[in-house]
Amino acid sequence: MKTRRIFASILVLCFLLCCMSVTALAAEAETITLGESKTVTVPANQSEYTEAELVFSFTPNESGSYVFATENTASEDLTHIVVLYTGDGDDATTDKYVFEAEAGTTYELKASYWGLYTETVDYYFSVEKCLPLEGIELSAESDTGHVDESLYVDVIWQPSNSAPEAITWESSNTSVVEISYVDTEYVELYLAAPGTAVITATTVSGKTASVEITVEEAAPVLELTEGDNPVSVPVDEVCRFTFTPEVSGYYIVAADNDMVGCWLSAESVSDGTNGYYVLEADVTYEGELYNWTEEDIDCAVLIEYAEDVVILDPIAIEIVQLPDNTTYLKDTLYDVWSDDMLSGLVLEVVWSDGTVSEWSYDENFGFMGNSYVGSSLNEKEDGGIEVEVYVSADGVEPVFFDLTVLEITAESIALVDDTPLEIVEYSCGLDLSILGLGLEGWYYLPFAAYDRQVVITFSDGSKITAKPGDTVYGVEILCQNNQGVTDSENGQSEGLWTKDSENLIGYLYGDLYAVLSVQIIDSPVESIEVIEMPQDTFMIDEELGLIAPDGKLVENVRQLYDGMSLKVNYKDGTSKTFAAEDIEWIDMMGIEYPFVDGYPIGVIGGWVMLDEAPVAPCDIEGYLEYKGVSTTYTIHIVEEFENDDNTDKPGIEINPETGDTGMLLAVLLISVLGAAVIVLKNEKMIG
Repeated sequence: MKTRRIFASILVLCFLLCCMSVTALAAEAETITLGESKTVTVPANQSEYTEAELVFSFTPNESGSYVFATENTASEDLTHIVVLYTGDGDDATTDKYVFEAEAGTTYELKASYWGLYTETVDYYFSVEKCLPLEGIELSAESDTGHVDESLYVDVIWQPSNSAPEAITWESSNTSVVEISYVDTEYVELYLAAPGTAVITATTVSGKTASVEITVEEAAPVLELTEGDNPVSVPVDEVCRFTFTPEVSGYYIVAADNDMVGCWLSAESVSDGTNGYYVLEADVTYEGELYNWTEEDIDCAVLIEYAEDVVILDPIAIEIVQLPDNTTYLKDTLYDVWSDDMLSGLVLEVVWSDGTVSEWSYDENFGFMGNSYVGSSLNEKEDGGIEVEVYVSADGVEPVFFDLTVLEITAESIALVDDTPLEIVEYSCGLDLSILGLGLEGWYYLPFAAYDRQVVITFSDGSKITAKPGDTVYGVEILCQNNQGVTDSENGQSEGLWTKDSENLIGYLYGDLYAVLSVQIIDSPVESIEVIEMPQDTFMIDEELGLIAPDGKLVENVRQLYDGMSLKVNYKDGTSKTFAAEDIEWIDMMGIEYPFVDGYPIGVIGGWVMLDEAPVAPCDIEGYLEYKGVSTTYTIHIVEEFENDDNTDKPGIEINPETGDTGMLLAVLLISVLGAAVIVLKNEKMIG
């Protein structure tokens, strides 16, 4: 059961633009004084994931209980976490940490924070002497639940900087509500039967508080059968279901809506491509459905017996072909090695049925049937380094191959051509606001930046010339810009790079980097026009694939440009018309992008995600951008095609082959989003 999910991949690529790098920050220990707040400001940084650890030194004048606490100015929807703990790392808490301290002894306190900071946030750290406990309150996530659910009740200490005490919990009716787990800050309740029960908490010093919990009958359990089962999944509720197979074997159990999670309480396996449940006949299995959205969802749960599936286990492996790269620098080897370094590895596999076949790491993404292929580095007795390739299946002996480890280091990196790069503002950008991720502004790197070569000089005097994206001795050459995302005063998205800012591109090789200056210039283009778009009428199949008038499935972006004619009007009064044959398709990191006269063409926004086919006939507007200037064009979606004599066209060939080759309608709406997006791997910001 394969579906065409090209658009899902595009969303992943776009999301990587937002959290593709981690900036790790650290600070030396600062003295923190009793009763005085330490303020730490984390600037807005939408292009990378920020992580930091703060260390505070505290020496009390008198012995007793102290509380290390934090507050912040972050909005509720900001994705971030702060954890407080002592220097030994024990008993970490999220907002306050209580510890016993002796007078004159110095204590090390730590605070870690990490997240995607789309706004500037101030953190306030303080140490206070614990006050006597005056009372407690109980705060339940809900005072009503259903049978067979769990419910949590939090403890609120009064005052907030008092030292927590041990608590005794009681339920007035244990047949209705049971105490299932007790923690210092909360209690977990199990809702056993319909009715009410009062939950009471009592501290060692006699402080007490109560909350009444009402338990309602559980929602009816759905009895599902083979085939499509229509279901309605309410918001924030778990829908339980059962399934009793008539035949033992492998089954697919899945919801046809990606926003509905579907689980079955049974063993699951994989044949390396699809996931199956292993079920026995006449056994009733329980499952759950969960709605991830904010609206009720009507969908179908497909339960399908997979009769022809054969799950084989590997029992032995041998190396047929080594990975693409087996030469590494010794000082970076352990930093860069990961399982994906097995790219290019080919193994001969003996399967549990006695058959033998070749297996490629690249084609199988590391999975071998229901097993996983991984690697580890071992130091040999002679000082060399070998790679151990293992399979997670029981009884499979690992295989080994040697790495060539060079005793040299990288000394410098320099640009072969450091002439400042001139680019047109917005000439190659992605409007992040359209992703609905709370991001405003543009994140882009000009494609021309990837044509610049760098030369790396090593300690033995050798030099290697390469481009971004190339891997040299196991270390990839990276490319990134130096800007953060900003908003204009009127709330509209604004370019990361402006004529008033210092615009730089960094070329990184490990800890070394070279810097290229970028100059923003005005667009020479006045306007652009789509003169001809012959292929502008399509049908949509059940999987949102585009069907052209010839009945063929649109399988690549190039097909959408066949016969296209684009007119560019320049500010100097001249104009130029580009036809489809004038488009240059350039391979950038394994993806082809269309260029016109040296600049990429792509969409700057206006697209939507479609989980269902639009109601035909309808028109959909697309947005085309070139050198910072945009225009629109119209795509027509029809119920059926017509011949020249206005009769229905017969013989429409929809989805002629099974597989992941189709193009979603979303691809057409974004046209060549790839021309506006390049996935970057950033390690640090250039200063």
